[in-house]
Amino acid sequence: MTIGCRSAGIPPAVVALPATSAPDIPLRLASSSKVVDFDVTIDDQRPDYERQYYPGTCEPRRWHDAMSFVPMESFSPSIEDQFRQRTAAAVESMSPETDHATVTLTSFQFAFDQREDVQGEYQAKYVNWAAVKEREDDERDARRDAQGDDQLIDPPDRNESLGDSVFGAIMGEIMGTIFTTLFIDMPRSKWRAHETKKRTLAEAQTLPTEITDGKQTGLNCQIHATVRFANRQCADVQRIIRINRHAPLMDDGSFKEQTAAFIEAALDEYSTSL
Repeated sequence: MTIGCRSAGIPPAVVALPATSAPDIPLRLASSSKVVDFDVTIDDQRPDYERQYYPGTCEPRRWHDAMSFVPMESFSPSIEDQFRQRTAAAVESMSPETDHATVTLTSFQFAFDQREDVQGEYQAKYVNWAAVKEREDDERDARRDAQGDDQLIDPPDRNESLGDSVFGAIMGEIMGTIFTTLFIDMPRSKWRAHETKKRTLAEAQTLPTEITDGKQTGLNCQIHATVRFANRQCADVQRIIRINRHAPLMDDGSFKEQTAAFIEAALDEYSTSL
């Protein structure tokens, strides 16, 4: 299983891929031997972008897109079956007249966020480099200007007075400085700044903001659903589920194991919310 952004030059954008392109993520859920005879309908109303796979990128200049988004369809056993089984199991504590449940699923997101780490690489590789380059360019210009200044004042001509010679030299130096500043230094400085910015500017985000907003470095899971239990004799019971979990990726334990445990914890929270 390979999850996480990858780097291969600077792509123009992070392309959304079909869910079938995403890696399979096995969970460690044990199959229940107890069969609950209860009708549960899953009304999947997730937006289209949650049904696609976004692999992300680790290119430092695209650090805004350093996040991998994996759709619900990539997990096995099926997340939808998990919602169905866990909702049916919750009926045991309800009225015996409860005969049907509808799970309206409006969001299921799993994202692996690496933006902070890749932004650090961008800072080190590009921003710090630009600052060093600017300092070196300024120092080189200062040395070149200093060498030129030594040659600005010529010895006085024998046919003119010392005062006239010094005055002329000073005026020549002033005019030369103005000319150099306006027509050499400023254009050169602007051109260098433009070229440096072009080489180091971070690219704009192309991932949908709906899947990046609120995410933190590491593993993220969001489950939004409304569960309605229909009752033959009294008012329906409704549960509004809002789960937003985060966990940093630890050094010990594989990514695969940590992801499985993380999603299982989110599903357990769904069960307790019923």
